[in-house]
Amino acid sequence: MAMIGTLTINKKRFIWTVITGFAALLLLIGSLFFTGKLFAAFPLTGIGGFQVNADYIEGTGFELWPAIGETAEKAEWPQAAISMATNKIQGLVLSKALDVSKTLGKYGIHKIEFQVIPLGEVNGKGIKMNVTGIKSDVGDFVMMTVKEKYSKDVLKTFTMGADKVVMEKATINAHSLTASSMSIPMINIKVVAYDANGKPVGSN
Repeated sequence: MAMIGTLTINKKRFIWTVITGFAALLLLIGSLFFTGKLFAAFPLTGIGGFQVNADYIEGTGFELWPAIGETAEKAEWPQAAISMATNKIQGLVLSKALDVSKTLGKYGIHKIEFQVIPLGEVNGKGIKMNVTGIKSDVGDFVMMTVKEKYSKDVLKTFTMGADKVVMEKATINAHSLTASSMSIPMINIKVVAYDANGKPVGSN
């Protein structure tokens, strides 16, 4: 099976989440074709991950396929592996939240969030990510292709690709991120503490 063409999604809320297993991934992709929008729980809980938030992401040579990978809370978990030949990102914020209630709860601190904020456009090449959730207000796929093929390895039975992908106001729950090269402008690093109600109590 193959689907080739240009797909543009411009809805109030475009949500694309890999929940559990590859059947869910295929169901979500199918919903994309038939309805133009997806609704699923996000962010995911009990899995782990770090957040990649961006105002604008543009990538070329986009590919996606099923994968099994490690997370902070699971030794093995179904994920979507993504690669892009090049990308540029505006308004990027990388963040990782840690539950510290057992060690710092007596001081009124229950969660610490580390934030890495580049002060400008980020440009990368050879991007590879493993994710369990993607959410964006707008998703544009140019010359998109979806294929399935026979293989005894279930991870090789399904692929999705596009010559170009654009996402606006995107949030990604990622578990790994590598790049052959990355140009990052000045970086601002923050450490924010939160109380039991999720309210900030201080930062460094």
